[in-house]
Amino acid sequence: RRGAWPLAATIAVAFVGLLIAAAFQLPDPLIRHDDYPALFGDAETYYVKTLTEGRWVNYLWHLRETLLPSWGNYLIYNALWAVVLGCLAHNALGGEAALWRKGAVALIAGLSAPALLISLWFNTLIPGMAIRAIYALATTQLSDRTCRWLLVPFVPLALTAYTTYPFFLLALCLTRADTQRSAKDLAALLGLFILCFALGMASIYTLNYLFHGIFGIPMAEWRMPNPAHDLASVVENIGLIGSFLTSSASLMSFHLLPLTVFQLALFGWAIWAVGHSDPWRVIYPLAGICLGMGLIFVQTVKTGITLPPRVSGFVWLYYAVLLGLLSQELAARGAGWDRIGRNLLAFVALIYLAF
Repeated sequence: RRGAWPLAATIAVAFVGLLIAAAFQLPDPLIRHDDYPALFGDAETYYVKTLTEGRWVNYLWHLRETLLPSWGNYLIYNALWAVVLGCLAHNALGGEAALWRKGAVALIAGLSAPALLISLWFNTLIPGMAIRAIYALATTQLSDRTCRWLLVPFVPLALTAYTTYPFFLLALCLTRADTQRSAKDLAALLGLFILCFALGMASIYTLNYLFHGIFGIPMAEWRMPNPAHDLASVVENIGLIGSFLTSSASLMSFHLLPLTVFQLALFGWAIWAVGHSDPWRVIYPLAGICLGMGLIFVQTVKTGITLPPRVSGFVWLYYAVLLGLLSQELAARGAGWDRIGRNLLAFVALIYLAF
């Protein structure tokens, strides 16, 4: 019970911060064109996405009988997102960490540009966010070992909501403060995740075969796929990775180059400072980033589809946690360094809040 209050307070701070940032959205949130079927419960229109995107969990959500107004769905989406963010910060920094520090970490992760862009499909993504929130709560109550085995059902479920959602579950595992970190442990966790991801893909392929007669996920024509079939097409598709990284670098700083440089420098400092104190505390997040981005790059080269920068949202969970750990490291050095750490963390959070 002593641990319940700090977690609830962190979630509350994250939720309030999300609502403040979205103040002008709350009365009448913007709805993207292909988010309307979820708002109106139009399962027939959405059904094609089960074949071309494997979004089977979302399709089941479209079959619901009770429909809420858009503002109601928007509040639910943000409340679930706040649960994920609060649990992330609580587990990564420790239950005894200062509430302001955990709140800042939660908001940096939750108000990043990729997170804001994907939130424009809030009606559709509620079930996927609920899956992440349930798993996040489980990580605050169950042992590290138990939560890893829970990846077996949760990763395939998350994958049928949105392709990169499983990477958020992995981030919740890799950033836990109570993990007994080692090379063997990291390899076991990443291996388990890859197997779970493969199980999710196999499940989607099987469902598509049973209901559509196609074993696979054919890309929709509007995505303009260019599948790799020879060395020339592979090289051409590899070039798309550069375009993705360039657009992502611009997006992450809201198209302000000085902010891009500042954030990268801060990231490098966090890696150096935290890694100097505990190398494995840095290796785990970097491994999660590399695995997630690696799978995205494989998909890019394979299909020839230019992926939007919003798919990199999971990276910001690691980024926010590393900044929080940097702040803790600086606090241990004395009052002067503590002030620098506090100001840096608050500065980044407020920048995201403002944008």
